[in-house]
Amino acid sequence: MEVLRERELRETLEKQLLEEQRTRILYQKRLKKEKRSRRRFQEQLEAEVKKRAQYEEALRTTSADTIRLLNDTLSQELERERNSIAESENNGHDCQMSV
Repeated sequence: MEVLRERELRETLEKQLLEEQRTRILYQKRLKKEKRSRRRFQEQLEAEVKKRAQYEEALRTTSADTIRLLNDTLSQELERERNSIAESENNGHDCQMSV
């Protein structure tokens, strides 16, 4: 009788051990998948941050260049206007003197 009880106890313990091992393997697989997913998301995040920084830098650079070009263009236009006004004033004075 004692032997049967010990055998049943041993079989029960072995079943529990197998179930615990299966559970452990399942958790390990889930953990591995989660780590892989986290690593992939982290890499995607880093790539997006890098891309965003590059775009922002490009916008800043482009904006500065664009502003410089606009300023240069406006300066040239203002200079031309001043020259044309000065020429027209000189022509007006020349006309009055000749009369």
